Amino acid sequence: MQFCDFFATFMIRHGLIREEIDILQGRIPQSMFIRNYWSPSLRELGQKVLNALTQLEMEVRKHWLTPKGTPSENKQTSNKTSNECFKLVNLQLDC
Repeated sequence: MQFCDFFATFMIRHGLIREEIDILQGRIPQSMFIRNYWSPSLRELGQKVLNALTQLEMEVRKHWLTPKGTPSENKQTSNKTSNECFKLVNLQLDC
């Protein structure tokens, strides 16, 4: 599964509508209404995205970055993986 697909699905589950996700991923919807008349509140959209990303970060940390071996061995690996993972969220991905 691509990151863009996962991101879109996660955002839908956390209250964004398809048109908002299209805007976030750089797509322009084909609907005449959306193209010409719809003007979303960017502050509200930004807040919804930040809230959802906070949830995503907690889930990633909980499920994928939990150390499995001894604490001293996995601490450096876990932090490195965590930093790399969350750099992806800040990248602008072409979807």
